[in-house]
Amino acid sequence: MRVKISGKRRRRGDKARAIRLIKLRFARMMLYFGGVAAISRTGDIPAAEKKQELVAMFARHPIARLQAEFGEPALTAYATFLNAPDDPSIRTALDSNGHTGLETDECRELVEVAREFRDGLERLLVDSSGLRNRVASALLP
Repeated sequence: MRVKISGKRRRRGDKARAIRLIKLRFARMMLYFGGVAAISRTGDIPAAEKKQELVAMFARHPIARLQAEFGEPALTAYATFLNAPDDPSIRTALDSNGHTGLETDECRELVEVAREFRDGLERLLVDSSGLRNRVASALLP
């Protein structure tokens, strides 16, 4: 007997998982570091100004927040991710059902791009001498 969950039936292996996984990884990192960018911008300003600045920053898309705080180089790996599904061969591989798509070279390459994106954003929180700013110290292990 199958159990209905939220009007959908649970099925295994019959949906493209790779594209969803890749999109989820990048979306989570974009949201997380977009928040970090907003918070790091307001570290040393008075509370009233901080609230205004945070409202303004969070009204912007996370990409715009990252650009404002860290500049364009922070988004190089993200651009690679955005362009990848437009390539028919990459999209076909990522749209393969179940684990098949996860085992493709295209998926593995995009997982590596996701790691580069995360690592690049983490490096932005550490100065050239290796010291973390206050936000990075609070967030990173």
